[in-house]
Amino acid sequence: MRRKYDLAVKVSEYQDNYNRTRARWKNIGSLMEDDKGGEFIMLDKYVNYALLGQSDRDTILVSLFEAKERGNSAGQAQQQVQQQSFNPNMSVQSMQNSQLGFDIGQPMDNSGVPF
Repeated sequence: MRRKYDLAVKVSEYQDNYNRTRARWKNIGSLMEDDKGGEFIMLDKYVNYALLGQSDRDTILVSLFEAKERGNSAGQAQQQVQQQSFNPNMSVQSMQNSQLGFDIGQPMDNSGVPF
């Protein structure tokens, strides 16, 4: 299953630094494609659709934008966790120390703290 398009609604306009009119968009869901080529839409259930669009219309204009890779998604985070090596002989303390970047068994030097 893959995300093909993002579904977005224009919610307002603003002037950028060059005095150009720009649009603000609200992502309301995605158009997905399953493994067999079928398409379906997943909508964000927390969007109040009655507030979107123009007040003088009974419909909402939804735009499709090609899906782009998002930041550090849950799938990428899970993949990063799986890539970390596991050593069954490593103690819990040494695992915590290596992940935190400092030794949690030693007191911190607070001399540089201004308060």
